[in-house]
Amino acid sequence: FSVMVQRPISWHTKIMLPLMILKMIICLVVMIRQPADTSSLAFKVPAVPMLPATSILINVFLTTKLSGQTWIRFGVWMLVGFLIYGLYGWKNSSEEYRMRGESPPNEKCDQPANSS
Repeated sequence: FSVMVQRPISWHTKIMLPLMILKMIICLVVMIRQPADTSSLAFKVPAVPMLPATSILINVFLTTKLSGQTWIRFGVWMLVGFLIYGLYGWKNSSEEYRMRGESPPNEKCDQPANSS
């Protein structure tokens, strides 16, 4: 329950939270107005799109309660993760092999092997 502890609200929270809520409401209206499939389904998730939208709003509220140090840590770890992901993908991508004129190791050759 420490999330509910009252502390002074900063100016960016006063601006960003209403904008996020407005953006969510606009997205909900757009999603609700989309044409729906009228065929009967064996299973439907109840309260869609209201349940996911509510959970997103709750998560936005909870993230606004995080400290600045937590956001810095989050940003650093995201940067490290993106660097690892990007560099690994760049080095091991199929396109990189093709640019070098090689066949990617996970693809089978289309040409049959010569048996002579």
